Amino acid sequence: MFERLLSGLHAKTANDTSAMRRRFQRYEGKKCKIDVNGKTYPVENWSEGGILFANNDRIFGDGLEIQMSMKFKICNAVLNLDHKGRVIWKGYNKTALEFAPSTKQTHQIFQQIIDDHVTSEFADSQINYGRHAS
Repeated sequence: MFERLLSGLHAKTANDTSAMRRRFQRYEGKKCKIDVNGKTYPVENWSEGGILFANNDRIFGDGLEIQMSMKFKICNAVLNLDHKGRVIWKGYNKTALEFAPSTKQTHQIFQQIIDDHVTSEFADSQINYGRHAS
């Protein structure tokens, strides 16, 4: 009986990341908006695999496939990326979409956006570091 109790304690814990690990890194949506059917929504976060955006529209039901245009502010320009996705979660005035498989061109655009994001974050961190070091 004591052995059964101990074996039960070895069950996976809530912070076991192997089952919860994401395929792609998520990025904040500060520099991103999504347009669906001519309406613009703020983005909470995004990755190469999907996007989470704020809305209270009832048109976004689970499983719905949609065409979207994402607008990313990079450097001093706005980069548009048209893509398809499927609603995988809806609640709390937010909708999560899983992107359709990416083409090589879409993957290259995402990589350009990610590179700009990482460069921008690094530059911001150096500016903030300089302010705190003085």
